[in-house]
Amino acid sequence: MKKMLVAGVLLAATVAAAAQKAPQAGQPMSTDGFHVSTPPELKKQSTELLEQAAKSDSGSVSVTLEKYPTHFMMINARTKSGGGELHEHWADIFVVLDGEATVVTGGHLSDETVKGDGEHRGTAVVGGTSVVVHKGDIVQVAAGTPHQTIVAPGKFSVYYVIKIKQ
Repeated sequence: MKKMLVAGVLLAATVAAAAQKAPQAGQPMSTDGFHVSTPPELKKQSTELLEQAAKSDSGSVSVTLEKYPTHFMMINARTKSGGGELHEHWADIFVVLDGEATVVTGGHLSDETVKGDGEHRGTAVVGGTSVVVHKGDIVQVAAGTPHQTIVAPGKFSVYYVIKIKQ
């Protein structure tokens, strides 16, 4: 196994396995804990999810890309605002792939309900701080932090989500 340092992150991958299963352009690669999402593939998935979100009652559609014991990745597309949420055991990192939204963090959840797995939901985040995010922005939400994504009428947001178990 060859280990390499890339942009301050230590990556470990079996070079022979990666070479044998090298992806075609625009195709993700997942082998033995190694995953690559290419810009063309992310764009294709984003476009498809955005079309589905526009047709859904909730205005939101997501897909899980890869799951590992301590983290997983997904893409979420929104054409409408979501409710407030808080994850006791998961931190979120959002990479905005397209569009714009307002992310509200802090405060508290209104009309809060709690599931047994530490997932809290509410109709909104009240008393939080609002930040408008655009394509290319990266948002980090610590576990235990109320947060909500608000999409203005006629706007949309597509973001890559990395959920990290705490």
